[in-house]
Amino acid sequence: MKLNLLRQLQVKYIDFLLKDRDYSVVAGLERSKDKALISISQENTVSMHDIIRETAWQIAGQESIEDPRSQVRLFDPDDIYRVLTYNKGNEAIRSIVVNLLRIKQLHLKPQVFTKMSKLHFLNIYTAGTRDIRFYEPWGLYLHQGLESLPNELRYLGWAHYPLESLPSNFSAENLVELHLPYSRLKKLWQEVPDLVNLRVLMLYSSSNIKELPDFSKAPNLEVIDLRSCVGLTSVHPSIFSLKKLEILDLEDCRSLTSIRSNVHMDSLRYLSLYKCMELKDFSVTSKNMIMLNLELTRLTSVHPSIFSLKKLKILDLEDCRSLTSIRSNVHMDSLRYLSLYKCMELKDFSVTSKNMIMLNLELTSIKQLPSSIGSQSKLEKINLVFSSIESLPASMKDLKELTSIKQLPSSIGSQSKLEKINLVFSSIESLPASMKDLKGLRHLDLRYYRNLSSLPELPPSIETLDARECVSLESVTFPTIAEQWNENKKKVVFWNCLNLDERSLKAIETNARINMVKFAHRHLSTSGDAQAIYVYPGSRVPEGLTHKTTHDDDD
Repeated sequence: MKLNLLRQLQVKYIDFLLKDRDYSVVAGLERSKDKALISISQENTVSMHDIIRETAWQIAGQESIEDPRSQVRLFDPDDIYRVLTYNKGNEAIRSIVVNLLRIKQLHLKPQVFTKMSKLHFLNIYTAGTRDIRFYEPWGLYLHQGLESLPNELRYLGWAHYPLESLPSNFSAENLVELHLPYSRLKKLWQEVPDLVNLRVLMLYSSSNIKELPDFSKAPNLEVIDLRSCVGLTSVHPSIFSLKKLEILDLEDCRSLTSIRSNVHMDSLRYLSLYKCMELKDFSVTSKNMIMLNLELTRLTSVHPSIFSLKKLKILDLEDCRSLTSIRSNVHMDSLRYLSLYKCMELKDFSVTSKNMIMLNLELTSIKQLPSSIGSQSKLEKINLVFSSIESLPASMKDLKELTSIKQLPSSIGSQSKLEKINLVFSSIESLPASMKDLKGLRHLDLRYYRNLSSLPELPPSIETLDARECVSLESVTFPTIAEQWNENKKKVVFWNCLNLDERSLKAIETNARINMVKFAHRHLSTSGDAQAIYVYPGSRVPEGLTHKTTHDDDD
């Protein structure tokens, strides 16, 4: 029955929460899984079907009716109201789970938990149709404060905790997880207790917290979530000495100006400083760092130590509008995704990684890619929308997706792996004839390409061609009729291309017929919603179509 309270937790945390000398938690979970009572995901997260959960509640509820004094688990709103309002708690109670949106107004006395010395799980949360961000704790009041919390607590969750600190006599020695989101806390503890068992700390959206306690007494902390703690002005240095810390989320801590540590951390894998809009100074490293998010900060440069992180896969510097240069002499090993989107002042760029897959330089002021980027043999996608880059290095051979560039090289046909080209809003005046040699090209997006006057022959591999609003387009070239029978086009759009000459319009119509016939033949024996689309200017329905109309059909 305890599992009913622990849905969506990882197995390792459930093991800590239910730890018992006479009981193997992991073995118990496996037995429950074998009986289809729970499921365990690839991420080792435990889930329980709603029907099974409801059944468990009904069984526990029946037990409480038969003998209220032996109630171990409290989750019925009426039972909880009775116990908390009239101080009916006792040592039998092990867990309380209450949704504040489903319970009557509670005015608690300071001694409300005094008799519940064996309470292990306390979860006061909000869940329902109302948005938690705008919820005010009208349902629960502690007008005279809180005298104590049970020292046996292993899981403490209290959304909108209404006091400025936790009780000073709460030892917290047994705590494994502490969840106090949207709290009114100013200081977590007056004096930091021994937190040897604490693994998870969630204080997100506690806007009154200005500083964090010393975490040297919490050596096993693995997750710290401080998102939207907008009043937080500093991070205690002890955090960077935690040997087991894996996740540190400081998203939207908008009062932080500096995060710096001389300690090279061991276990930190994920660090987010997204929307820390006043952050100007940053230097934190970890030998196991996988993801670093510095989006929407005020950094003017990136500390060189970042480029020495051997396991870093994702580096997000989007919208760092004060960033002018990002340069490294170190050829990184593991970096796969680098985004500099909207770094509008960025002019100097030289970062390479042998495993880079995606590079986003949209809306930057970079004018030239370093020649060394051609050595990035795994680079598949590069986004240059509204950037100042005019050409690609000749050494770049393995791209799969190219988004916008000021000038396509005449040798573009040598990009044998290129599958998608996006030239939306491009100002290029012409496309190179070598495009017909792009044997793997499947998607070409030319929307709003207003300077394009002619479209060269394209390879037979093309499946979608979108040239809507190419208002200057006059001519389109197709291969021979015999070669067109090798095509498999599914979508071709020349909407509002009103300057196409008569030869091109006839060629488009012929190409449409060929591909429609092939499409119909291919899908004749299949069921489903398969469709092919051809859109081009004209005032008549093409001959050969048996179902014709000049009216729109919206039904």
